Amino acid sequence: MQIFDFVVALIFLLALIAVSRFRRYLTAEDRESYRHIVSGLTILAVVSLAKIYSGLGLLRPVPFLSDLLFFRLIFWIGIITGLTFLISGVTSWVPLSRSYRKYNRERIEKLEFIKKVEQLLRVETRLPHILENALDHMVNGYRLAGGAVYVYPKRKSTPIGVAWHDPTDVPSGQPAQVIFNERILRQFPRCGDLHPDRVVDKLPDGVTIPDMIVPVSAGKRLVAFFMLWVNPTAPMSDEDRMNLKIAGDIIGNAVSRDLLERTRDFGQDLKRWYAHLVSHLDYRSDTHGNVSMIVNSLRKQMAVDFFSLTFVRDDGMACRYTIGEADGLLTESNIDFAKSPSTTNFVYRNKETLRFDDLNDEVTAQVDEIITRNGYRSLILHPVQHGVNVEGVMTVASREPFHFTRQRCQYIEAVLPAVAGVAVAERYRLEAKARERRGYILNNFLSHVTAARTYDDVFERAAAIIATELKPSVVRLSTVDNRGPFLQSRALEIARSSQSVIPARGSMILSLMQYHQLVIDTGRPMMINQQSTDRKMTEAEKRQAFGVELNSALLVPIRVGEMTLGVISLAETRAWSRYQFRPSDIQFVTAVAAVIATAVQLDRIRQLPAVTGDEDTDSATRSRKVEQTRGRIRSSLSGIMGSVELLRSGPQPSQENLNRCLSIIDKSARRISEYVTANLPE
Repeated sequence: MQIFDFVVALIFLLALIAVSRFRRYLTAEDRESYRHIVSGLTILAVVSLAKIYSGLGLLRPVPFLSDLLFFRLIFWIGIITGLTFLISGVTSWVPLSRSYRKYNRERIEKLEFIKKVEQLLRVETRLPHILENALDHMVNGYRLAGGAVYVYPKRKSTPIGVAWHDPTDVPSGQPAQVIFNERILRQFPRCGDLHPDRVVDKLPDGVTIPDMIVPVSAGKRLVAFFMLWVNPTAPMSDEDRMNLKIAGDIIGNAVSRDLLERTRDFGQDLKRWYAHLVSHLDYRSDTHGNVSMIVNSLRKQMAVDFFSLTFVRDDGMACRYTIGEADGLLTESNIDFAKSPSTTNFVYRNKETLRFDDLNDEVTAQVDEIITRNGYRSLILHPVQHGVNVEGVMTVASREPFHFTRQRCQYIEAVLPAVAGVAVAERYRLEAKARERRGYILNNFLSHVTAARTYDDVFERAAAIIATELKPSVVRLSTVDNRGPFLQSRALEIARSSQSVIPARGSMILSLMQYHQLVIDTGRPMMINQQSTDRKMTEAEKRQAFGVELNSALLVPIRVGEMTLGVISLAETRAWSRYQFRPSDIQFVTAVAAVIATAVQLDRIRQLPAVTGDEDTDSATRSRKVEQTRGRIRSSLSGIMGSVELLRSGPQPSQENLNRCLSIIDKSARRISEYVTANLPE
């Protein structure tokens, strides 16, 4: 009996240990049943151990338990209580365990779908096949009424149907008849989940709104989505919906990894391609060869039907290199780029890239005529920058709509530094040619001056040279008249005829020409921005010197020693933002003025008598003194006559203007008196 009691107690203890070991699984079914089972086993184990201890005589010292009748009463009470707890717990736990096992089996079966999707991704890399097989697994694994899957390309706003799974025999081709809300699809990263009633705008006849849409996204971009119809006889739980979304995320992550690998491989290929292109470019050669090489290299990577490079010079003129489908290179020089209201001009001025995936009637009016006339559908324009300066615009076009994918755009963007290098080399080449040409012009002009007989021939030749080289609106050469405060015009070149302009041999009142007087007095060139708020040329000075509404002017003195003999005046009617006289232009006009001054000095040498010794020194001193006195008197007379002319020509002067004019007349008269007194013989 003691051995039997020992075996029974051991069974109860082992059962208690086993129940405690699997506590987490048992409590998942029903925590109250677990407590009843544990309590019953504990009571039975304690009673069995007490019976063993009683048989061994270990409980005799314990009061009450030494009494056999009382011990048996307590023993049977414990047996009944323990069995009651154990039977109560087991009877309530067994049905729950059965339902749990059934639920667990169904859950495992449904989770097999995710495993199938993962296995599919290991052996398949083509996205349409992955989506089609995943749709079959969804419909079959979750007993759906139907489903459809669509791919959403980045460069097209309309989803493309991949597969349509419907047991009711919906006619083939129905995926193309579904109309979607494109705005919602484009806003997928911001709108969060996709609701079927918001995404689908129209379905074919007989097809209801889907019950669920499972998105497949790579990063923040929507790649594809599933439309699912739930079977009324097999409703889906929240866990089922979560599993479907997890499957969509798994496919999206696989697409993201594939895109990252492709991007990495593409980046390496792009670097190798660009390095090969740059190694074959020769910036010392002509631009035609470099442009042809760039286009040929691009055409090895993509189809390019039209390629154009427009290089813009500082004077607003441009040179364009164009290559069409016939591979011929067309060069256009001296294009008036500033007046062209085209997209190329917009990109150049705003430093902004423009891209048209499909040219239509709304944007055709903005695009260059050469694009629309030849039927190109896709267009991309890039500003060509070197540092912060924009050298020109690169245009690439194709006859196919949506031709410029992300990778193709990366090829076009990668070639921009090479194009900028070609543009800078072209600019340096043009500047070198301009310097060489201007040096040749000045040498010829100097040769002409040494052989010229009269001043008029020299001035007319100088005006023609400046007008031909710089192409300003007006060129006038004038000299200071020694007989009075006037500027005597010697030559005039004007781009457009004007009725109010003073002729080439006319005279201009110097006192009305403040900037000309300032240039004569200082002997320094001056550039005037007529569009600025201050330092504007007066109407009287503009009317006399140029006779046109100018926006900028350049005044360069003609100096012989310390004296200013005349002024070269240039006017430009183009806006200051479109054209400004550059430092090289000022240097060229100054060189022309120096050649004219050389002609004047040569003429004076011819007219001087043959003198030697002290006579020569005294004569030169007296001549210089007379010239200085004459110039000072002439300047003072100019101030007097200018003030008088202002008082006569204008309306009734104010008291302030009258006082200012009288002050100028008084100061000028005092200077003349001082000059005359100082130079009279004693």
